[in-house]
Amino acid sequence: MAELKLSYNAKNAYAKSLVDVIKLSGVFNVVPIKSTKSPYNPEFVAKIKQSEKQEGTKINLKDLWK
Repeated sequence: MAELKLSYNAKNAYAKSLVDVIKLSGVFNVVPIKSTKSPYNPEFVAKIKQSEKQEGTKINLKDLWK
């Protein structure tokens, strides 16, 4: 048995329908692979979480361009 790994954009309607056709054909054994890697940069996420804890400064819109 040969093995083939495909990666596709799940938001793309054409790609999604093509995968559905492959699944419905019954010829292929489709095994979903779950990715354990997060698509987010951990340093960036840490910065965002830290900034959520900080208090902000309110600026009046009329004083913005002074």
